[in-house]
Amino acid sequence: MNRTHLWTPDGPPMDPRDEQYLTQLPAIPLVEVGAAGPVVVAEAQPARLHRIFAEAERHYGGTVLSTADRLSEYWLARNDNPYREEIDAIATRIGRPGA
Repeated sequence: MNRTHLWTPDGPPMDPRDEQYLTQLPAIPLVEVGAAGPVVVAEAQPARLHRIFAEAERHYGGTVLSTADRLSEYWLARNDNPYREEIDAIATRIGRPGA
């Protein structure tokens, strides 16, 4: 088997070196945050943050996100997760369950 080709679910194999596949990828922004962390990235890219959340909501549905949100909040508190404050800050920024 030629490992340079990836099979697509609805078509022939694609070669990851082929430029036509690379040009369709969106640009990834670079946000200088220093030691500030992910909250600063969320604040610097609010439209992108909301698009990511909207895509998750479209894919999983609001009920699943809300349920997962409650479960993860419980788990974070129970395990004294060091990232809890950052996660809470980003969730507050989105303003809806499931963030």
